[in-house]
This record gives sequence, C-alpha cells and structure tokens, in this order.
Amino acid sequence: MDTAFRWRHRFLQCIKAQQPQTLAGLVEADETFFRESFKGERGGALYRCRRPKTRGTPAAKRGLSREQIPVLVARDRASGSTLSAVIAGRTATAIGRPLIGHLAEDAELFTDGASAYCTLAKKHGIELRIAPRSVKHKTKGALHITTSTPTTGG
Repeated sequence: MDTAFRWRHRFLQCIKAQQPQTLAGLVEADETFFRESFKGERGGALYRCRRPKTRGTPAAKRGLSREQIPVLVARDRASGSTLSAVIAGRTATAIGRPLIGHLAEDAELFTDGASAYCTLAKKHGIELRIAPRSVKHKTKGALHITTSTPTTGG
C-alpha cells in the first residue's frame, strides 16, 4: 500500500514538472471534468464518513456539479506540447491563471466559444477562433478541438 501511494504521487509530480513553458501558434483549449476522488487520502473526517467509490460509478447529478473537478487542457498544434491544470471553475479568471503565462504573443487561441474564453481573449488581447458548434456548420478543412489535427473533410 505504501509503495503504490508513493509511486502514484511520484507520477503526479512528474506530470506537473513536464508542463510546457510556451504554447505558440494555434493553441486548442478546453476543459474536461473528472469526478472528485479521495484516492490517496489518509485519514480525516471526510475519509472516515464517505463510502468508497467504485470504478465507473456515475455522478449523483446529471450535468456539471460540485462533485466534478474541472481540468484545463491546452495543446499547441505545431509542437504537440500539452498544458494541463486543475482549475477552480469555468470563469475567465480561473482559466486565465494557468494559461496566460504560457501563451506566446503570437498565439491564436482556438476554443469552443465559452464566454470565459471570449472575456479572457478581450482582456489580454489574444486572437480567438471559435470551433463550430455542430457538424452541420463544419466545412471541408474546418478546425475542431476534439483532436490535434484538422479534419480533412473526407
């Protein structure tokens, strides 16, 4: 048990240390959500009173809720460098905190069009491109934020 705990935390520290210094060119950014986990907790009132969560257990509420942790993922398409950070929420301030220090001056931010990204781009003078909302709006060669390569339309 101690060995698994130590290795898990060593891997987490490695990931934290491998964050890119700069994201340049076309930078895709979006949030993903994970259920809150207490894996690795050792003691504390919350640990003693909560039942263990089994793998694949669905969230108690539909949609986004407090039991889900937002993680920002930003990827530089040219180099493939990926920045990831746990964020406090989906506000422009929360998203900007880990992202702004890593964006090059010529970076073009490509997102899903959430209002937080629009606010962030205006405030910091970042060029913003918004992904089409549905497949109907995609054209040949249109960009998207689901993979690290543009669609070929074929």
